Amino acid sequence: MISIALDVPGGDLSFQERIHGALHALNCDEELRVVFVGDESQIEPFVKSLPKTVSLRISIVHTLETISMAEAPSRILKEKKSCSLSLATKLVKEAQCAGIVSAGNTGAQMAAGLFLLGRMKGIDRPGIAIPVPTNNGYSILIDGGANTDVKPKNLLDFARMGSLFIETVYGIKQPKVAILNNGSEQEKGNLLTKESYSLLKREVETFTGFIEGRDLMSGIADVIVCDGFTGNIILKTMEGTAIAIFSHLKKEIKKSIWQKLGAILLQKSFQSLKDKLDYRLYGGAPLLGINGISIICHGTSDRVAIKNAILLAVKMVRQKTIEKMASLT
Repeated sequence: MISIALDVPGGDLSFQERIHGALHALNCDEELRVVFVGDESQIEPFVKSLPKTVSLRISIVHTLETISMAEAPSRILKEKKSCSLSLATKLVKEAQCAGIVSAGNTGAQMAAGLFLLGRMKGIDRPGIAIPVPTNNGYSILIDGGANTDVKPKNLLDFARMGSLFIETVYGIKQPKVAILNNGSEQEKGNLLTKESYSLLKREVETFTGFIEGRDLMSGIADVIVCDGFTGNIILKTMEGTAIAIFSHLKKEIKKSIWQKLGAILLQKSFQSLKDKLDYRLYGGAPLLGINGISIICHGTSDRVAIKNAILLAVKMVRQKTIEKMASLT
C-alpha cells in the first residue's frame, strides 16, 4: 500500500471537497491508502458510508487545530505544532506516509517541508515545480514561488531536479532545459540570468539557452528555470489570462444567434482548450529539494484537483522520484 496524508481543513473550499477528492483517488488506485488529518467528527460520517473494501484503506488522525491562509507560516513551527498541516507532514517524516497533499497555507507547507522533512543534501533552495500546458503536453516551470531571490547555483539545482521530475512523472527523456529571460539572445538579461547561462551551459547537457515569456507554452523547452518571484507572477498571469479569455468568449457568444450556433459547432474545441488550461487536471505542484513528497495545491482546489494531486504523489512514489533526485547531489 502507498499511504498519502491529506490536510483536510486546508483550503478555501469546504472540507467536503477534499474528502470527496480523496475518495475519488481511492477508487482510481487500489493500492492507495489515505490518512485524513483533521476533525474526526467531520470525516467519520463519510467513512462509515463507504464499502468495507474502501474504508479499510482509510485512517484518521484527529486534530481540531488548523493554520489559516492569513497566518504567518512561522506559526506552524512555534505555536501550531498540532495543526493538521504539521501533523500530516510529520507522518511523512516518520515514514507512516509517503507524501502529503494540502490546499492550505502555502508558506506554512513550505516551512513544514523545509524544517520537518529537511532539505536534500546539496540543495540550498527547494523549488516549486509548476506544470505548464504546451502544444506537446506539459513543461515544468521551476521555481513557482518558493524563493524570491536566488543564485545561479539554485537555478542549476532547479534544472536538475525539474529534469528528473518531468522524466520520471511525464516520461520525457532528455528534457530540454531553458532559462526564462527578457530575450533569447545570449547578451540579454540581468546578472542572474547571464551568470546562470554560463553555468548551465557547462553543467547541463540538454541546456538550450534562454526562452522568452511568449514561448513558455510553445513546448520548445521541457524545463524552464527562474527565480520564484518571476515564476509566481508568470503563474498568476497565466491563470488570470485563461479566466479572462473564457469570460470574454462567453460574452461574445451570447451576442447573436449565429455566434451561439458557431459555439455549438466549436464546442469540442473550446472544451479541449479549457481542459488544457485547467490546473485541476494536474492537481498540484511538488516542492522539490526536500526529503519527501509534498504536493502544494491551489487554495481553490476542488475534488478533481485533490484527486489528481493525490494520484501525482502516488506516481512519484512508484517512480522513486525523490530517491532518484537525492542521488543527483
